Amino acid sequence: MTFLKKPDVLHTRLNFNDIICLGSVVADHENDITFAEKQVIKRGVAKRRREYATGRWLARYALAATGVNHFDLLPGQAGQPVWPDNIIGSITHADKYAAAVVTSRLNYHALGIDVERMGRLEHNLLPKVLLPDERQRFIGIDATLIFSIKESCYKLLYPLVGDFLDFLDIKVHLDDVRQTFHVCYVGKHKANAVIEQAEGQYLMFNDHWLTCMMLKANKASTAEKNK
Repeated sequence: MTFLKKPDVLHTRLNFNDIICLGSVVADHENDITFAEKQVIKRGVAKRRREYATGRWLARYALAATGVNHFDLLPGQAGQPVWPDNIIGSITHADKYAAAVVTSRLNYHALGIDVERMGRLEHNLLPKVLLPDERQRFIGIDATLIFSIKESCYKLLYPLVGDFLDFLDIKVHLDDVRQTFHVCYVGKHKANAVIEQAEGQYLMFNDHWLTCMMLKANKASTAEKNK
């Protein structure tokens, strides 16, 4: 039996109690993941191996909390983790931190999570990430938060509809009191509009943003009809 070092919980403010969200400082966890998972990243540089292993270690710990053990969490066609049939989840990492969210398919149909260092998005990249309307509405707000929200949207959508998402296909609306958000899809692919039914939350920790997008199972019929 392998005993895992218990990860620190990055946050406690998600209002969805049936979602397990764990996070940790990125460290050397290659001995805490499976042989098959190690093989995926064996040719990567040390930094990339640490980030990958920390994310898989967190996911493994979260899966164990749902009763799933000894599962190889391997990448799919686009690099996204392929979860057990009855589970959905998402993994993210920045230079210093990693996080994973996991829950049952009985309650949720898709999840997306992202962590970013505050202030990471450079000014010259704003037109590629924020719509003109967003650049006006979010004056004084760190644009990296909007970038992170759109990353979470992509991580939720791709496993669901199998389509890539442009940053400018998504319009973000924030509630900075409740630290929640929702989005509108303004692109051309009808199936992606299911993102409008998802719920999002964000928070700040240690000079980083953490964003999470969640689509409940009873909201998923639109995606299946339009796929």
